[in-house]
Amino acid sequence: MSTYAEVAPKLLEGAKYVQHTPGGKWNGIFDFFKNHPEVIDQYDYFWIPDDDISTGPADVTRLFELVRTHGLELAQPSLSLESKHYHHITLNDDAFAVRRTNFVELMVPVFHRDLLKTLMPMFEGNWAGMGLDMIWPNFTKDPRSNVGIIDDVIVVHHGELGSFLYGNMRRAGIIPMVEYRQNAKRFHIKPRIPRAHAGLLKDGARVNRRVHMIKHSMAARRRNRGRIPHNPVTLHNIARLLFAYFESYKFSYRTKLKSASAMLRTLV
Repeated sequence: MSTYAEVAPKLLEGAKYVQHTPGGKWNGIFDFFKNHPEVIDQYDYFWIPDDDISTGPADVTRLFELVRTHGLELAQPSLSLESKHYHHITLNDDAFAVRRTNFVELMVPVFHRDLLKTLMPMFEGNWAGMGLDMIWPNFTKDPRSNVGIIDDVIVVHHGELGSFLYGNMRRAGIIPMVEYRQNAKRFHIKPRIPRAHAGLLKDGARVNRRVHMIKHSMAARRRNRGRIPHNPVTLHNIARLLFAYFESYKFSYRTKLKSASAMLRTLV
């Protein structure tokens, strides 16, 4: 259990390891493995979900089984159709069992041990890790085959997107968009459009062409019309997030707007 906020002792019962690091998610993960280096070699895969994800033990077990079965180094479960989301591709597509993608989000990633070791230096000092998920696939052995979303496992994401973490960052004097710009410069991050290029249908049939993936996904959207909330990347939410980012900071508006522009280009 790695926490960045105070947690009631009863919630820690049964945890083999407990690490408390005030701050953000990713620097906490870095500190955990720094303090417990032996853990990373005890497991083949690690799932690192946010704290506002609902699921059950059976689904977590199935997630690991399917990631191994499909030979993925980087993966995530799909989000329920009612979940708050930034990227539409992360929502469950009920036509597929698994989709091969060029993107796995920060929210609920699964890493193979070897990939996690490679990426670990990126986590140091990162609160939100903004932009890192744009380049994670580049470090897998085969980005086209070893990255994917498991639609056969669905989790639920609750709460406002980033509100708790971003609030902590503001109180610590850290602007999320500035963190993104720093990551982009340090790791040469270029925004990418998340997309699926192949997949395995529920009936076991393989889809290996992008055009056929789009066809199946559009059919799924029609079937589920009305169940999927509007993507929260709306003018209202952008305005709310920008106000939260910028309030109480003495930066020129030119700097703020350049930072905002860099971040908003990643919201697809």
